[in-house]
Amino acid sequence: MKNLHYLFLMILGLLVTACGSETASSDTQTENTEIQHELPALPQETIEALSTQCDNIQYIFRNYPISFTQNEIPSIRQTLNFIQEETATVPDQCQPTAEMIFLGNGEILADALIYFLEDCSYIVFKENGQPTYSHKLSEAGKNFYEKILNNYYRSAQQQ
Repeated sequence: MKNLHYLFLMILGLLVTACGSETASSDTQTENTEIQHELPALPQETIEALSTQCDNIQYIFRNYPISFTQNEIPSIRQTLNFIQEETATVPDQCQPTAEMIFLGNGEILADALIYFLEDCSYIVFKENGQPTYSHKLSEAGKNFYEKILNNYYRSAQQQ
C-alpha cells in the first residue's frame, strides 16, 4: 500500500512539474545558485546505510519523458559505487539531468540530483529539498546515465 501511495505522489509531482513548466527553469536556477559553494561529503555511515537498506531507486529525468526503477540489489550497489569520494562544487552552467530517490521498505532514505550532461559529472544529495552533500560522479556512472539517454533517443527515432 505504501508503494501505491508513493507512486501516486510521484505521478502527482510529475504532473505538477509538467503543468508548471514556466517556473521549472527558475527552480533549477535556484538549485544551482544554492550549491555554488562546495558541500561536504555524504557521511560514510549514510552510504553504508543506503547500501544495506535501499531496495529501490526511482529515477525521474528532467526535460525527458524518462523514469525508471532499479530494484535489484547488485544494481543498487553498483549505482552507489558511481559516487566518488571526492566532493564537488557544481559550476553555474551545469543543470541537473535527473533526480534519484533511494527507498527502503517504501520509505524515502535519500534524494539526489544527478548532473551528467556536457562537462558535468556530479551527484548532489538533498535534505528537506536543499542541497546538502555533493560528490563527483564516476566516469562509469556518467557513461551509464548517458547510455540511458542514448537508448531513449534511439527508440524515439524508431517511432
